[in-house]
Amino acid sequence: MLATSIKSDPVYFKKLDSMLSEYSAVGRTDSAAFLLWFLNSVYRMDEVDAADAVCDRQQDEGIDAIAIDELEEEVVLFQAKRKQSLPGTLGDTELKKFIGTLEHFASKQLVDKLSLETKNTELKRLLTELDIAERIGRGYSVRQIFIANIALDGNGVRYVSACEVAGRNLDVWDLVRISPVLDQLNKEWFVSEPYRLRVPKDKVFKVGAGTAGSDPSLVFAAVPASDLLQMPGISDFRIFAQNVRLGLGQTRVNKDIKASVMNKKEHRDFLAFHNGLTIVAKDLTVRNGYLKMNHYSVCNGCQSLLTFSRNSKLVSRDLEVLVRFVRVGDDRQLADAIAYRTNNQNPITLKDLSSNDPTQVQIKSEFDAEYSRESTYGIKKGSREVTNELPNELAGQLLLSLYNGQPWSAH
Repeated sequence: MLATSIKSDPVYFKKLDSMLSEYSAVGRTDSAAFLLWFLNSVYRMDEVDAADAVCDRQQDEGIDAIAIDELEEEVVLFQAKRKQSLPGTLGDTELKKFIGTLEHFASKQLVDKLSLETKNTELKRLLTELDIAERIGRGYSVRQIFIANIALDGNGVRYVSACEVAGRNLDVWDLVRISPVLDQLNKEWFVSEPYRLRVPKDKVFKVGAGTAGSDPSLVFAAVPASDLLQMPGISDFRIFAQNVRLGLGQTRVNKDIKASVMNKKEHRDFLAFHNGLTIVAKDLTVRNGYLKMNHYSVCNGCQSLLTFSRNSKLVSRDLEVLVRFVRVGDDRQLADAIAYRTNNQNPITLKDLSSNDPTQVQIKSEFDAEYSRESTYGIKKGSREVTNELPNELAGQLLLSLYNGQPWSAH
């Protein structure tokens, strides 16, 4: 596709510009206002954290904001480009410059050097307060997010593809990608088009009023992911209006889901190890082996559904997902509560997942055999057996600090 064949949509350009006005302030650059909107509306930072993350000033080394993703162990770098008028598109020049900032984060020593030499006080503060050098030294990866209020042209599209092939973690949100978000922010909370799913009797469980009939208040069903992908509103994000966050690229969880999708041997077992989706609907009926919805929204499971969608050619009929359908009628507060609760569970960390690791079990057995009168070795949250427990996480920190002599790594 030729670069000249791509144009930035003036309607969405103006729509985005109107949304950014409330983020403008004295002394704040236009790109910083754009970035704050993105951090609030798409990346889902709260207002205080977003403001603290921004360092868009002179001599910022091409870095407009920095955030930390603790779960993925990533340092996330942001850069924003905001044009004041059209016509205009985003080529590969700005993206290449942004990729060039990675040289400052190639090692702990280079980050320390940047922190000492930069004249941008906000960048220096972020590098210090977020312990960026230490995190890079501990093996944190770097993800780059570039946002623009104009569309990627052909050169930009090709460069992004080349970065993906080269393994560079570059995520671009141009006007084309942002447009569905703008629609979502302005549209109804529910997708209005009716949709019907086949739900065999042996794969559905109904609860509430009308359990024996056709109008349940709650339905649990095992549904082929390929059927879910036919729902209207996925491609333009309308179906995720009530989800607390949108898909933001290759996180660890998304990579694990994609790996399962790519491995067809795991499709039959996917139902057993995936947490499933939650869909709220104003109207919900189950009749003659079919579930019909009107005015519905996915309030939990956005990441999973988007991963299925991006890899739809690999999704077989054997890959089924547990879906919880909730009839909420016109009760917006109930829909909000469900969206909040289903996205606010206690997180399961990699540490939790290793609690049944044979090595941890063996260490606990040997430790307790030797020191059971004084203490116990804890490998699971909530299983405290005595007051004087030594959690395995603290034990690891002590070993790093004292045995390995690396106290700076014991965070």
